[in-house]
Amino acid sequence: MITLILCQLVNSQMRTLEVQFKDKTIVKASGKISGEFLKYKLPNSKKEKVHFSEILSVTIYFDEDKKTIYKYFPIKNTKKSKVFEEIIFGDVSLYMTTAKGYNNPGGAGMNRIEYIIQNYYVRRNEFNEVTHLGSNQIFTKDFRKVTSEYFKDCAILVEKINDKHFGKREIEEIVTFYNENCN
Repeated sequence: MITLILCQLVNSQMRTLEVQFKDKTIVKASGKISGEFLKYKLPNSKKEKVHFSEILSVTIYFDEDKKTIYKYFPIKNTKKSKVFEEIIFGDVSLYMTTAKGYNNPGGAGMNRIEYIIQNYYVRRNEFNEVTHLGSNQIFTKDFRKVTSEYFKDCAILVEKINDKHFGKREIEEIVTFYNENCN
């Protein structure tokens, strides 16, 4: 729920942010993310629009204690790249995308039901691409199989995943466990 609120805030209004471009330039501005673009404005200048492929990271500040980092990566085994919210940074980092879905259970003329789809991705620091692990939806690919394969270099974690100690609702705990115990 918090992520939904943050995503709505990020996409709906200008926020204080710091942009680190691929040429190592760092800019502090106000701006917002719009799809795969960042729209930002420096003090006393015009608004600018830049594609995320030119950016290393965008840090959006919500207050003194709350900031969110966004990065752009290609997705393994696809020809797509996306903007991801960084959830955990470490030897294996966890990223997420959030989207809205709609369901119309009663047919035409009935109210639509809105739901949130959160897709989780992981990335080892030595690679540039992210790997999709699953989502918060009921019908997703075999989470245990995909997660066990990705973390196969850590037998104790794979055992915990297969013994159902960790499931797809504990994705943050899985990545934290790996970073703290399997390096």
